[in-house]
Amino acid sequence: ALAKYMGADHAVIISSATAALHVSLMLAGVGRDDEVITTPMSWVATSNVVLYEHATPVFADVDPKTGILDIKEVEKKITKKTKAIILVHLYGQMADMKAYRKLGKKYGIAIIEDAAHALEASRDGYRPGQLGLTACFSFHAAKNITSGQGGALIVNSRAHKKRANLL
Repeated sequence: ALAKYMGADHAVIISSATAALHVSLMLAGVGRDDEVITTPMSWVATSNVVLYEHATPVFADVDPKTGILDIKEVEKKITKKTKAIILVHLYGQMADMKAYRKLGKKYGIAIIEDAAHALEASRDGYRPGQLGLTACFSFHAAKNITSGQGGALIVNSRAHKKRANLL
């Protein structure tokens, strides 16, 4: 039902958004000595999961009006070690996923959406999880929709769903 609501192929129920972010990095093949670009404007879990995979979080600046990662600043941070970008849809606002999808394809980088605060968000006709590798949701007591704790991972690949379930 969640996958259908989000307009995606598959949803995997998981223990937390942190776990969903961690599994997303594994699906993206992030490992030792890789870099993942993200924002400092998020809960520590967004960058801590990068450390779980022995990779390096690289912080890019945000748009001062929205608090969302500035795509121009993100592109400046891309190196040959960059394996993924974790962007955060902040305060119910979505990042420009069309632009991020294009950037990801240009450099061969996975786009992971931290959508913990964006379950009901949309932008340009898209919902979280429709254009990125994954979208990660939280059902923690402080979030928009809650079950007390828990999370979900949206994926659009049967192989990613199978692997996420195993992980």
